[in-house]
Amino acid sequence: TSPGRHLADARGEAADVLVFKRARRLNRAIVRWTNCDLKEREDFISDLEKQLTTMLNRDSLADIDTIALRTLLFAAAGALSSPRPQTQIQGCEMLKGVEDVGCSRTVANLQDRVRHLLDRGIRLWRHELYLEDTQIYAILQGLRHHIQNFRS
Repeated sequence: TSPGRHLADARGEAADVLVFKRARRLNRAIVRWTNCDLKEREDFISDLEKQLTTMLNRDSLADIDTIALRTLLFAAAGALSSPRPQTQIQGCEMLKGVEDVGCSRTVANLQDRVRHLLDRGIRLWRHELYLEDTQIYAILQGLRHHIQNFRS
């Protein structure tokens, strides 16, 4: 085998490691969201919204911390749930003494906010900063999965 072949193999392995790490990062975000009660979820989304607003209010796109943006996108993607009928909304069982209708609306509102965060963050990533999709590929795959589940 040639030295060029070893270099190509090493690059391929490094790329595989990065894909695995990003998938694990998304999985951790999903688990973190799943383990939060409704109040923690509201606080979490508010914090992400503040972070994104701070990024968007920078004087220049060059001042945006792309690692922080990627971290924010992974956190928001972990908070996204597939759309489902009102009777299947999860998260309300954690609140005692709260009407199901009010809780369902709160959970639906949180999901709207998460979708807005992802929409704005991905547009910033792709169309304003012109960053590569490979760094957020796990997020994009997760979004495709949610869309396919909704359609079927």
